[in-house]
Amino acid sequence: MRAIFVLLAVIATIHVSGLTSEFTALTVSGIVAITLSLALQTTLTNVISGILLLVDGSIRVSDSVEYGGAKGGVVKIGLRNTWIKTKEGNLVIISNSQLASGPLTNYTASQRLLEKL
Repeated sequence: MRAIFVLLAVIATIHVSGLTSEFTALTVSGIVAITLSLALQTTLTNVISGILLLVDGSIRVSDSVEYGGAKGGVVKIGLRNTWIKTKEGNLVIISNSQLASGPLTNYTASQRLLEKL
């Protein structure tokens, strides 16, 4: 809401000052688009990786997995990260982009994945 308010305030200021033109509007919108894309790059990467993990079926809730030394059961698969509960009861939260690109060992999905092939 704050970002929208600030954007509207900037637009109103430009309009009142008489600087409105097509070139100014295109320049401002281009700068805003670049800023947003850079700010959301990591989040969008995690969201896309989360969607691909869910669609691919390589990991599901209650699977026994190991990633980066963390071994346990998958408790939650979100759009941005995956939660793994270790035997000690600790929660390990791993971003989906790391999970999708790293060496993930899934101990319970071998039969399910072989049936897909």
